[in-house]
Amino acid sequence: MPLTQFFLQTLFLANSYLCRACLSSATLPLEFDVQPEPEQNHVNIHVLQTSTFPKSAFDQSGTKQLLAWLLTDPQAMASYQSIFRHYQEKREFRGPLESWRFSFEPPPMTNWKLHVRGRYDASKSHYLVEEIVGIDYDVNLPESVAFINPDFFKSKQNDGKARTGSGGTAWQHIDEEFEIDDEQSASDENETLILEGDLTWCRFTKPCRVYKQEEVKERRNQILDELAEKEAGRDVSTGEPYQGGTLPSADVGGKEDITDRERQFASRFKSFDHLLQVLKFKHLCRILHEETLPLPKVGRSKQHLLENGSQRAIKAVRLRYKLIDAVLLEVDTSDGIKMLSTKVIFGSDARDWIEHFTLIRKGVVAKSISWPNELLDGLFGENCHIGINHPKHQGADAGNIPVESIESWAQRFVHALSLG
Repeated sequence: MPLTQFFLQTLFLANSYLCRACLSSATLPLEFDVQPEPEQNHVNIHVLQTSTFPKSAFDQSGTKQLLAWLLTDPQAMASYQSIFRHYQEKREFRGPLESWRFSFEPPPMTNWKLHVRGRYDASKSHYLVEEIVGIDYDVNLPESVAFINPDFFKSKQNDGKARTGSGGTAWQHIDEEFEIDDEQSASDENETLILEGDLTWCRFTKPCRVYKQEEVKERRNQILDELAEKEAGRDVSTGEPYQGGTLPSADVGGKEDITDRERQFASRFKSFDHLLQVLKFKHLCRILHEETLPLPKVGRSKQHLLENGSQRAIKAVRLRYKLIDAVLLEVDTSDGIKMLSTKVIFGSDARDWIEHFTLIRKGVVAKSISWPNELLDGLFGENCHIGINHPKHQGADAGNIPVESIESWAQRFVHALSLG
């Protein structure tokens, strides 16, 4: 399959709903009422009561952003709807079987980038793309987009705090917790479950604020809903939900939005960023690449979340000191639950980094917040990664190291890099 076709399938067909909806010319226009407000550079999108788009999927940042783009950009919508037109023109019937070769008319893709996972051949001259893991795209969006539905609310709890909900029993789990039964039909009695595996991510060069417009409501039946969720079975169906279905409906897939992640998490890595500046300007280290990503959910572990419920992040910086290349990893411990040393990795091949970083991110939170040293031994060798402790300090906020300690901290990194 040509890489462009592979790319656009990854872009548009982010979840089960969008896979089904592309084979109809009317699904999206009939389920969403798009109301632009040009003077405010804003768009209200009403999610109609007849919509079958899983309401819990609006909690997936990238899926929500992708849907906003499709519904507000005429070129994106025309490209998506061309899937149905090509399907109508090129499908073939052989007895009871129907087949067609996927094709469509892509939107303009100037300045777009894709991040892939794969492998080189023995000569390192050809690269086989096995998976697209992330997409950078340059598109024009309104300044803000609001999704509106009566079921979008924040329930007021006994302590007066608000808790986000989406009507009915809100389901959002990773696929390891459920068994998909393709023999059984899907029921429309419950909110659709969102099964999240390793989500692909998207990043917009021109960020747009996309959000659910939520009201605060009293939630009298919240305890009953939570009990119903605990007592529900683990079997689900990925079929089209309908009234006579037998199992809860599940939607598979989704996207995570990492647009402007560095700015979002900047305050959590203030001391580490000061360290990088000292390494760069005083010790002449060259910063080759840096990225900040959230730590993923692994099984039932909650280690990927800070104490306040927001996502914990990890920052990776690839730098060069003289002739030595290394990767520095810093985990967000801004809630003060646990302090973790900075990890320095030698011998990391940039071509394999996407796959390796995915494994490391999972390993950090698999059991407790700790470095997965056995994994690192296998990836880079026992003597190719070391931890450098943060300076000891008292009275400072968690993760906020006093400026006077940064210099000696940097010196320890330079010493380690010299030995690498």
